[in-house]
Amino acid sequence: MRLQTRRDQGDPRVWLQRARLHLQHGRWHDAAADLERTVHVYARLAPAWAALATARFRMGDLPGSVDAARLAVELDPNDLGAGLQAGLGLLKLNRPREALQAFERCAPQARAADATYHLYRGEAELAIGLHREASSSLLRAAVLAPANADIYLSLGYALRAAGLHSEAAECFRTVVALKPDSVVGHAFVAHDHQYAAQWVALKDNMQRLLQAIERADAAGLAEFTAPFVLVGLPHTPRHMLMAARASARAAAAGVVPLPPSPRQPGGKLRVGYLSGDFHHHATSMLLVEVLEQRDTAGFEVTLFSHGKDDGSPLRARVVAACDRFVDLRECGLAQTAQAIRDHSIDILVDLKGYTSGARIGIFGRRPAPLQVGFLGYPGTCGSHHLDYFIGDPVTTPPEMAPQFTEKIAQMPRCYQPNDGTRALPAAVARSLLGLPEAAFVMCCFNQIYKLTPAVFDVWCALLRDIPGSVLWLMPSGEQAARNLRREAAARGIGPERLVYAPPLPLERHLARLQAADVFVDTTPCAAHTTASDALWAGLPLVTVCGETFASRVAASLLTAQGVPELVAGDLDGYARIVRELAAEPARRAALRERIAHARSEGPLFQGAR
Repeated sequence: MRLQTRRDQGDPRVWLQRARLHLQHGRWHDAAADLERTVHVYARLAPAWAALATARFRMGDLPGSVDAARLAVELDPNDLGAGLQAGLGLLKLNRPREALQAFERCAPQARAADATYHLYRGEAELAIGLHREASSSLLRAAVLAPANADIYLSLGYALRAAGLHSEAAECFRTVVALKPDSVVGHAFVAHDHQYAAQWVALKDNMQRLLQAIERADAAGLAEFTAPFVLVGLPHTPRHMLMAARASARAAAAGVVPLPPSPRQPGGKLRVGYLSGDFHHHATSMLLVEVLEQRDTAGFEVTLFSHGKDDGSPLRARVVAACDRFVDLRECGLAQTAQAIRDHSIDILVDLKGYTSGARIGIFGRRPAPLQVGFLGYPGTCGSHHLDYFIGDPVTTPPEMAPQFTEKIAQMPRCYQPNDGTRALPAAVARSLLGLPEAAFVMCCFNQIYKLTPAVFDVWCALLRDIPGSVLWLMPSGEQAARNLRREAAARGIGPERLVYAPPLPLERHLARLQAADVFVDTTPCAAHTTASDALWAGLPLVTVCGETFASRVAASLLTAQGVPELVAGDLDGYARIVRELAAEPARRAALRERIAHARSEGPLFQGAR
């Protein structure tokens, strides 16, 4: 072995060679140091810039990675790897349009037969909302690399975004055929079948999913396991905790906590809320009045937003309700965490959990000394980086504490805030909604993935037993509508007994809700915001209080609203309550009066309280 001379140690060629060895062994910071020395001397050495882009990406320096990759492409337009690195960095920075432009600048001859190019391009198109184009790009990738499970995973996401849930489920089946232990693959097979109301394989799907979760937990695997998918499926609290733990391990992999932020004693307590839903979204609808009514003398509130600006009145109202609004859409996880730390936040509240677009990986970086889960996700995040989970005596009684890695913090009445300032439009005539005037109308406007065969069995039994009754639903597309008609027919219910409602803006939705007689809830995932909408409209709601947080939300709302008699312990009790309401119009009317009175006098819609 030749000893290095002093001259070798200052030779850029030696730095480049040594940096490549560092990259091979995962020593990203060492590689970056040598490469930065190299490009300082040889500023036009394209391979050095390309390697530096990789090192910076692995270090979490996404802006620096993009800059280096762009320079590499500028110096060598045929370097496909550098072009892909630039686009991938932009994707991670939530700049998909720029990412797509970077991919389009890749050398045409090199990219045509490259599966990774078509995969990344498809992911950028999907992030922009170009579902058809994304599907085409991902299909090309699958042709080039038919054994790549990641391609089928992304293709499944593109198809489900386009409303093709049956087709998406087949893509996820391919994922598990290629990777039998893929928890996320098994989860989305079941989830998309739920979205399509396709229940034939539900039992087998669930058995395979729960077994995959158990294997992942036993092995201590760090894999994103889509715990939110489990919320609407028949599951046990134990399996939910296992799935959340695996996802938390994946989110925390390789993450180094930030140094504590310096904080002067005294002054206002600084509370930060992190979400991608500060626009026209259920989370903002629930939270906005609480933000407006906060104690400004004792608290300073900052909203950290990583979602879109839709220009809606609700967005403007949310922005006006806080002391500071910080837009972090184009920041990666490391940059987002640093921005939060730089604001010296005392308590950071996560409003997303594992819902779509979440940034749960921020919390392992510990940008605030106290970190709390609240409102957006109905269950544990499985991470010790979140200190508390906010619930209430119904959703999180003491006996449910073992379901959470977080400590439980209880609100005195109901965990869910609501906006008591919104209008209640006049009711709409049934004739304008496609409903029979004299019918007993049972409605459920929950998302279709919450509907299980067991609940649908009960609904069909109620339709058989209650003369002139109809079921008013909002399925997710024609696939689900068609399959629900078929399932109803198999249970002896004609298609005219199912009435479908289109999606509507909130005010028009609140107006039509008043045309129903009773809201029939789902389980194991109950209505959340949908339940508070029904109660705001004065509509009685019947629910089952189950074993999980997600199954107890409507029970909490009904208890706070002063009508706990509408909460059942099981589906038999649930069906009995609905039958009684159908047979007793006077009782229904009295319930409506009590619910309407509690709208202004009870605790549920009192933001200041």
